[in-house]
Amino acid sequence: LCDVVSSAGVYENVEQLRKLKALRDQWDICTNVQKMLKERDADPKAIAIEMESQILGLDMDGNKSEVVHISHTIKKQLQSIRDRNKADYQEKGHTWGIKQLDEVVGRITPKLYVIAARPKMGKSKFVISTIMRHAFLGLKPYFASLEMTEDEVGEGITAFASGIDNSRIRKKMTKREIELLVPKALEATKTNAYFNYSPSLSGSDLFMDVKRQVKEKGCDVVYLDYIQMMARNE
Repeated sequence: LCDVVSSAGVYENVEQLRKLKALRDQWDICTNVQKMLKERDADPKAIAIEMESQILGLDMDGNKSEVVHISHTIKKQLQSIRDRNKADYQEKGHTWGIKQLDEVVGRITPKLYVIAARPKMGKSKFVISTIMRHAFLGLKPYFASLEMTEDEVGEGITAFASGIDNSRIRKKMTKREIELLVPKALEATKTNAYFNYSPSLSGSDLFMDVKRQVKEKGCDVVYLDYIQMMARNE
C-alpha cells in the first residue's frame, strides 16, 4: 500500500527490496561455490567462471538464448489459450476474493502489486478485507502493518467478520449487536492469518521475516502497509 500524495519513497523502497533479493541470490551462489571448492577434484578456474556467469545472470549453455523469433512467441501464446480453454484447466494464482477484481486485474500471482490512492480512500480497509477473504478461503496471508496498531487492525478484522461497520464498533454497541458480533468474530480465530506490528520495520527485516514465515507457517500472500513508511537501511 502507498499514499499517492506521499509516494516519494515508494520506488526507493521497492528497489531496496529488489537489491536485497539480488544480494541474497549472490550469497547463495557464493555458498555453493564454497562447497564446490571443498571437493577433491575441484577446478578453481572453472568454478570461478561459473560463479561469475551466475552472478551476472549469463547462461553458459549455448543451446539456450533469450532471443527468440516472433513465431515462437505467437505459438507459445496460442498454446496458452488452448490450455486455458480445456475443461480441466486450473487457473493459476490466488483469487482476490472479489469476482470483479479477478476479472479486471487477474488473479494474484508471484509479483509485486502496488495499491495506491489518496489518503482516507480506504486502502487499509480494502487490504484487511482482502486478507480476511484469503484467510477464510484457507490461505495464509502475512500482513506487515507499519501504520495501524493491533487494536486498529483488530477492529477492521472484527468489522469484516461480523458485517458490522467500523463506526458502530468504535461506539457503545447494543446487546443484540454484540450477540451477533462475537460468534462471527471468533470464527476468524480459526483461520491462519499472521500480522507483524513492528513500526520500524526495514527492508532487510521484512525480507528475513517473510522468508521465515513462509518456511515455518507456509504463508501464501504478503501485504505491507505502507511501503513508503518502511525504515531505510544501507
